[in-house]
Amino acid sequence: MEKLLDTGKVKAIGISNFSKKELQQLLKTAKIKPAVHQFETHPYLQQQSFIDWHKQQGIQVTAYSPLGNQNNVYDLGAKVEPLIKHPIIVKIAKKHGVNGAQVALAWGIKRGTSVVPKSVNEGRIKSNFECLKVKLDDKDMREIEKMNGPYRFNNPSSWGYKFFANLEGV
Repeated sequence: MEKLLDTGKVKAIGISNFSKKELQQLLKTAKIKPAVHQFETHPYLQQQSFIDWHKQQGIQVTAYSPLGNQNNVYDLGAKVEPLIKHPIIVKIAKKHGVNGAQVALAWGIKRGTSVVPKSVNEGRIKSNFECLKVKLDDKDMREIEKMNGPYRFNNPSSWGYKFFANLEGV
């Protein structure tokens, strides 16, 4: 990837799903620090200390599944209340006159992460962009902090694969 920068075919290097230990090892050997690290984070899996560490390193965090992908493919998805229907999210959404997805996305942005919600529904995609108008206050942020499970939903470990070692979340 580092060689591709010299060709002009890429402008930056990013990584996905590294643990802190793996990323520390990479930083010891890489000539170019990753610009971004994409991993699962949402109100149920906040990983705040890991995000703070990235800020200290100058690496942007991109949250995938910022709405807590509770896909029943993974064991935990069927056992936890959908994030956008959690009473704290619903209460904050009503306060701001928006929906739960917009609150969760606004929360991710306010904490300094970029967010990548997945949808193929045009109306939902447009609605998700409205999160940029949601101005959560400190009280809202403290309330959402109470939701941290930590629940990792995108985890095939239940299938016998051991992923996400050294990371927060069950």
